[in-house]
Amino acid sequence: MSKNKNKEKNSDISLGDDFLDDLLNTSNQTEPTKKESNNTLVNESMDTKTDVDSDTRLINSLVLKNLKELRQLAKEKGLTGYSKMKKDDLILILSQPVEESIQAVTVKEEERDDPLPISRPTQKSKKAVEKESFTAEELMQENQDEKEGDNWILSGPPTLNDPTSVRDPVDILTQYKDERGKTIVTDKLLGSIKKRFNSISEIATLPKITELVSLSGIGEQTAQKIWRVAQQYHQMNAKTAKTLMRQKKDANKCSTGSVALDELLGGGIEAKSLTEFFGEAGMGKTQICYTAAVNALLQKSEGGFEDYDPKSAQRPRVVWLDTESTFKSERIVEIVKNRYPNKDPDYFLDNIIYYQILSTDMLQNAIEEVFKMPDKIVLVIIDSLMAPFRFEFSHGISELARRQNKLQEILGIIKRNMQINDPAILVTNQATTKMSMAGAMSITSIIAAGGFAVAHAVTHRIKLSKKSAGKNKDVVLRKATVVDSPYLSSGEAEFVLNEEGIADFDKGISKTKSVSSKYTTSIGKDIESEEDIEDDILA
Repeated sequence: MSKNKNKEKNSDISLGDDFLDDLLNTSNQTEPTKKESNNTLVNESMDTKTDVDSDTRLINSLVLKNLKELRQLAKEKGLTGYSKMKKDDLILILSQPVEESIQAVTVKEEERDDPLPISRPTQKSKKAVEKESFTAEELMQENQDEKEGDNWILSGPPTLNDPTSVRDPVDILTQYKDERGKTIVTDKLLGSIKKRFNSISEIATLPKITELVSLSGIGEQTAQKIWRVAQQYHQMNAKTAKTLMRQKKDANKCSTGSVALDELLGGGIEAKSLTEFFGEAGMGKTQICYTAAVNALLQKSEGGFEDYDPKSAQRPRVVWLDTESTFKSERIVEIVKNRYPNKDPDYFLDNIIYYQILSTDMLQNAIEEVFKMPDKIVLVIIDSLMAPFRFEFSHGISELARRQNKLQEILGIIKRNMQINDPAILVTNQATTKMSMAGAMSITSIIAAGGFAVAHAVTHRIKLSKKSAGKNKDVVLRKATVVDSPYLSSGEAEFVLNEEGIADFDKGISKTKSVSSKYTTSIGKDIESEEDIEDDILA
């Protein structure tokens, strides 16, 4: 039995190596377009192939070396700052030319010394210096102006409302004293802490105290005291299982726009939970997000998370993190006009905060800043979660560990802050294929991308697929299926896409207006076969 397992494991590893070679050759090798290509083209192709073979051998040789040997190579190359680097980073840097390696190490040192790295605007992002984020209405106006070349990059949270007190503000720390009766947190230290944290709960849930230590004016001993006080304060909120059950039952929920889908989700999209919708392109993942974003801004009686005073500065807001550049403000306007004709679309546009995400670092920085906002954030949408990871870590097995570590770090930030700040997290995810053997036959199934890192982080995982509407050939049903949830029952729900976002379907006729195929998207491929290797190895 163990021998068979070892054979399967070795097969996976060899498959990964072949895949890496194919990837390098595919991305770099130049092929002549015609048989009659001249000698110059032939020579260039041969030179490129030689370079690729050399790069492949170099990477393979570096992977086989231990950390000490890699650091020795870095020393011989004349690099600095390599002593504190991990093996994966050293392999990546040593596989580059000397000039690029030195530059990469310099950047790595800057990132390490910066406790909270921010995304720095490029020369094209002049507006980002003046404005760090923008509402959906401003985004629509920007698109209408057709100003090409502006590259929106975020570097901090927007201050949209006047700051208000949280349930456990860090100011409380000034009331605590050590065993000698000396105040632990002075006004000067409090100022430094407030630059990074809003609440005591944020400090208490830190996995390490390194972030506290890195703050100006806070030594390790003081940080230990602050961390201990924060944890004691946080533990005072212990509750019985009965209380927890009542709170879960009374948890705020937002309508998806479909009664059937709401029932499948136990009442709608749940606050303090991470709900994931995954599937192939064109299944309606983004359309669910559009409809949820609109409904989240309604009163509770209308399908929103909670009741609020429309005149209050603490009205609900939605944050949209767009990793695929597919968000359209016009779609929000269309949904509001068709679903709620008596409401002003500008209200919804003003309260949807849009972020364009171009990298995994930008995603992490944006998430950290979102949870520091003084605004009442009721829903955070990430569309889609794995897109920047697939683009950024696209060189196969050699980058798998780094990708998963980064992914787990970001998911950890989301999970911690989700419990502290109470928003609902709604993410879309791309799909991948997984092959399994059933006797002599191989079966291919559609699964969510991201491997176990994402699977363990999500609260509710919902798979989207298409289904025939029977006699009504003009309508294509979408089917939502509960794949994984700690307490939702297994089941399915059917809905359609139309002018109102998503809607129920009854007896072959939409309960709302006519269905159109224009609301499906197929930008790029949501299913990528190379992901199979990564997810199989993770599994």
